[in-house]
Amino acid sequence: MVAPKTNAPVVPREPTGGGTTGRGDDFDAVWSDAPVAPSPSTVPSAIPAPVAEPPAAPAEGEVRLYVNLGRKDRIGEAEVADLLRDAAGVVPTSLDVMNTHTYVNVRAEDADRVVAALAGREHDGRRLVCETARPRRR
Repeated sequence: MVAPKTNAPVVPREPTGGGTTGRGDDFDAVWSDAPVAPSPSTVPSAIPAPVAEPPAAPAEGEVRLYVNLGRKDRIGEAEVADLLRDAAGVVPTSLDVMNTHTYVNVRAEDADRVVAALAGREHDGRRLVCETARPRRR
């Protein structure tokens, strides 16, 4: 949009940049090689980011299982617990829902039944993988 023409006199601005071009605007301040202080948004915060707790290790007499359903599948702890209860009649002792998968701790005597009930089953059009979780790589 073009500003309408007025008969007001043009008043020159005082130079603010003090640069070498003599333009009298902030051109030199913006395009100079002088060091610039970082903006507040780029300065690291003094408060450290929260650290996620590692998933709970299985207790004595429990087995940790891997299931290929996670948050990206729009599934939460309640849905995984319901799936285990409906498919295998088992209530998990603990659940760790991750982005792409879930770790489920169940009693050792129930582990084979859960794996057999879930492995190969379809959930929302996706074929499930359920197996004993492998140890963490370090």
